[in-house]
Amino acid sequence: MTELQTETELKPTIDASVLESSLGKLWERARLVSDLVLRLKEENKALQIHASRLQEEAGALKNSEQQLREELDRASTQLQTQLDASQRELLQLKHDLLHAQTNGSEIFSKEEKEALKARMKELIARINSRL
Repeated sequence: MTELQTETELKPTIDASVLESSLGKLWERARLVSDLVLRLKEENKALQIHASRLQEEAGALKNSEQQLREELDRASTQLQTQLDASQRELLQLKHDLLHAQTNGSEIFSKEEKEALKARMKELIARINSRL
């Protein structure tokens, strides 16, 4: 019976050391998982901050783009208005010249005709430069 008694005494000791070893391994794994979770939380927080900054930059870029588009539209409208005014002035000058030529009378002197031609060339050049 002493052999049986020794065997039963050894069995709880072996079971306790196996249990202790298993608990140690489990504790180490739990610590590693905890460290990993903390690291991932910190990484997630950093990524959220970065994403927030990128969203702010995207919003600022959209606002800037909108402002530039509006400025471009205003400039385009202004140029078109100037072009239209120049074309109307040129048409009026052509009409006046044609009217003077059909009357047969010399409304303009030679110098005035040259000045008028120069002005018409200047207006044509302005129109062409805007196109």
